[in-house]
Amino acid sequence: TALAIAAVLLAAGRIALNVTDSQVIDVGVAGVIGADRLVDGEELYAGGFSEGIDLRGDVYGPANYLAYVPAEQLWPWEGVWDDVPAAHVAAIGFDLLCALGLFALGRRLRDGAEGKGLGLALAFAWLACPFTLYAMNANANDSLVAALGIGALLTLGSPTARGALTALAAAAKFGSAALAPLFATGTGERRWRSAAIFTLAFAAVAAGLVLPLLPDGGLRDFY
Repeated sequence: TALAIAAVLLAAGRIALNVTDSQVIDVGVAGVIGADRLVDGEELYAGGFSEGIDLRGDVYGPANYLAYVPAEQLWPWEGVWDDVPAAHVAAIGFDLLCALGLFALGRRLRDGAEGKGLGLALAFAWLACPFTLYAMNANANDSLVAALGIGALLTLGSPTARGALTALAAAAKFGSAALAPLFATGTGERRWRSAAIFTLAFAAVAAGLVLPLLPDGGLRDFY
């Protein structure tokens, strides 16, 4: 109980600090602008990403910008790099998803009270870590990739689900694709059928996100 209360207090304190005393760096602004462009049907990777602002935002995958769409729709981008409330909301949301996901992961790894205790410990560790707080208060997108990775761990028993979630992480920040060989093995058993299903799911989700948004020059220009 004490650990649960401490975790809730930490989460509330992190949110309060983000709202009252944090800056939105270029990463968060880019996420919001990209979401705005997606909703308006504008291209992401054809240049002119942020007219009037010295910002190169088209350096992330489409899943990153899709993740910002709900917040951007609630607090639309107005073309001015000021407080950018949508970036704050997105960063807070990504952070809380990680904590909740780790709690669920602990319960998945252990049964009963032991699992609840492990989940609380994992969530508390995330919320108490200064580096996760730094990412949140920079209003960056790092926790989005972490949340998707945690989701892949939660769905380890399903090659389709973990393939899709790993693809989403890779289509947000491309370096996450390095996790694909690890998650393709699932629980570690050498089952080619499971790895093949993972690969198909990964490829389908990645292609479904990237191909519709390619610039005229195709994959070469996208890269």
